[in-house]
Amino acid sequence: MTATNVSPEDPEAEVVVYKVVEPPVSVQHRVVTGSILVVVGIVCALLLGLSMSAGSTATFQLSAADAKVQVPNLVVPARVSAILLGLVVMTLGVWQIARGFSKRSMKWVIAVALLCFVLTFLCWAATGQQGTVIDLLGLLQQTIFLAVPLILGALAGVLCERSGVINVAIEGQMLAGGWAGAVLATLAHN
Repeated sequence: MTATNVSPEDPEAEVVVYKVVEPPVSVQHRVVTGSILVVVGIVCALLLGLSMSAGSTATFQLSAADAKVQVPNLVVPARVSAILLGLVVMTLGVWQIARGFSKRSMKWVIAVALLCFVLTFLCWAATGQQGTVIDLLGLLQQTIFLAVPLILGALAGVLCERSGVINVAIEGQMLAGGWAGAVLATLAHN
C-alpha cells in the first residue's frame, strides 16, 4: 500500500493506491499442467491427425439446408488442420513448462486448447466416411436444446443451496415431472 502525504487542509487529496501482486505459479504446477497440454497436443497431432488419410478433407455445413441465405460449406484439409492444431496445443504446453502462464491467462490457454481439441476431433469425425458433412449449426442447436434441462436442474440446485436447503433429488424430480407430463399428454391425446 502506498499513500502520499498531503497537507491537512485538503483531505480529498490523499490518494491510496493498491497494487495487486499475483503470486507466482509453482514449478510443479507448471510442469503438470504443461505436460497435460503436451499430451493433449500429441493426441491431436499424432493419434487423430495421423490416423486420417493424407489427402482427406473435412466439410462443415455452416447454414441450414432450407435457409434463405446460404453460406457455402467450409472445406479444410483434415490431416494438416489436425496436425497444426495439435502443434498449437503442444506449443502452449511447452510454453507453460518453460515460462508459465499467469493464473488469469491460464483460463484462456485452457479454452484455446479445448477448442483446438474439439476442432481436431470434428475434422477426424468428418473423415470417417466418404462424403460426410458435419452440420455445425445443427450441432450447436441440438447442444443448446439438450442442455436446457441440465441448466434448469443446475439453477434449481443453486436456488436450493442459496436458501439453505440441500436437495439431492433434483434429477429425480425432473424425471418424475417429465414422466407425469408425458402420461398426461398421452391421456389427453395432446
